[in-house]
Amino acid sequence: MKPSDQPSRRIRSIIREDLKAVHDDFSRQVYLEMDSDPNPVGFRRAREKAMLACIASGDTTRIETYLLPGIEATGRDSSIPIRNLPDIWEDFAVGILSERPLQQMLYLFISSITLCTRAAIDGGLPENIAYALSDCYIRQGSQISDYSRLGLLSSYAIYDFTRAVAEEHLKGTSPLTRLCCEYIQRHLHDRITLKDLAEVCGRSPNYISDLFTREMGERPTVFIRRRKLEYARGVLEFSDFSIEAISDLLAFPSVSSFIASFKKAYGVTPGKYKKNQ
Repeated sequence: MKPSDQPSRRIRSIIREDLKAVHDDFSRQVYLEMDSDPNPVGFRRAREKAMLACIASGDTTRIETYLLPGIEATGRDSSIPIRNLPDIWEDFAVGILSERPLQQMLYLFISSITLCTRAAIDGGLPENIAYALSDCYIRQGSQISDYSRLGLLSSYAIYDFTRAVAEEHLKGTSPLTRLCCEYIQRHLHDRITLKDLAEVCGRSPNYISDLFTREMGERPTVFIRRRKLEYARGVLEFSDFSIEAISDLLAFPSVSSFIASFKKAYGVTPGKYKKNQ
């Protein structure tokens, strides 16, 4: 026996019964996932990746659309078990972690917070802020003994991480630039012009263009196109939308314009990108 094998063998000899229980449970879990799960693991993983992409990009608008149905439903009837709500935490559910419902919810809550923390750090949120936010939410969640409250806290935590990333991206910018970015994020499905931004801010187009470029490091039109393409990339990864449908969804002038812009940004056409994914 190699010296490097000794610690591993010692550990296995000490916890042999525990390991057997884990492996037996693992076999049952894999069988259940393959044989009877109406929501396949692959589909859940795709949805989870889509949620985490929203957090990493600081996309509070899209995160709101995922969170609001569950929050509103819970607000109407707090007796509804959170597992029956179309809430975002379900996208992190990977199986039965405990036979006790509340314990199951707490484990899912902690798992989702952990994933959100990593996504936020990937999105540029400083580690000390991300980990502090994570610790605070987990401490609070561990004190809750109610389904709905824990589910709601999970939803607000996910929004909080997304908002923190968005604010980090806009750190040091003026209120007008922030207003422009918020407007752009909420109107990615529309054709956005410099005139639109100027009207929202109550300033001239030239003033807004100069201010935005100085604070964001790129012209508003370039920023708008980049955010639309980032959105398009997510749609290609996590949906079955056609290239034409995505182009229309994001109000590109034409399909050919969308394809050309996408290829310039990512080096491949949308069709090739989707095939690679």
